[in-house]
Order: sequence, then C-alpha cells, then structure tokens
Amino acid sequence: MSYRARLNIEQRIARLIAHAKALDDDETKAEVAKYVCILASGYVEAACREFMDAYTATRAAPEILRYVKGKMERFNNPNKERILGLLNSLDPVLAGRAAVEMDDELDAIGSIMGHRHQLVHGRNSGISLVQVMDYYQRARTLFSKLRKLVSS
Repeated sequence: MSYRARLNIEQRIARLIAHAKALDDDETKAEVAKYVCILASGYVEAACREFMDAYTATRAAPEILRYVKGKMERFNNPNKERILGLLNSLDPVLAGRAAVEMDDELDAIGSIMGHRHQLVHGRNSGISLVQVMDYYQRARTLFSKLRKLVSS
C-alpha cells in the first residue's frame, strides 16, 4: 500500500511540474507550485511509512510489523527531528549517520513541511516552482539514501 501511495504521488507531481514548466503565466505557475508543495508533503509521509514497512518487514515478526504499520498510520507532519527520532527508535547508529550524511535532505523536508503549514492555514508561503522542485528532489534523495543505507 505505501509503495503504491508514494508512486501515485510521484506521478502526480511529475505531471504537474511538466505542465507548470510549460506555462507562460507566472502567477498560475506559482499557484501550481503551492499545490506541488502540498503533494510533496504527502510524498514525505508516504515515503516514511514505506521505509518503516520495508525496514520492519525484513527484521521483525508479523505481529511487530502489524504494530509498526498501525503506529505509522498516525505518523504525520514529519520534519527533521521527527524523522531522526523515528530512525533513532530503530537504530541509534542509523539515526546518527542520517543526521550527518543527510542533513541537507532533512532540511529540505523541513522546508516542505513549513511551506505546507503556511499554505494549509491560508497564508501565502512564497514558494516558487524552482524551490519546491529542489526540496522535493532532495526529499526523494533522502529516502533513496536511507534505503541504501539499511540494505548495505
């Protein structure tokens, strides 16, 4: 389920970015960037769930996996501290490595969530398409690095 959710969001973001790049109207492009930011925050939540599912599936009994999946359904608003806390609960060494090796990517997630918070409360975050594309790419890089780190 998490893999499909993440993939669906990735596809939606890719389509929106492609459409936005083709626009001549900067105001419309800025509005699309806001929506991409909201979707990028959904991507981060889905990727966190997928990572935890994959990590737990290879290391724990089915009962523990079911427990983790239940807990992760309520894991919202990830930011640098919450993600590092999650990793620390799995493996303090993993969390330490992520904090050092993936600091820039973790900061990008904080930026996505900060802009999302502004937007969902009706404020203008001022995020541009270029910024959200950068943050989103760094978020994708984070989860790719995490998957590689735990599989090595």
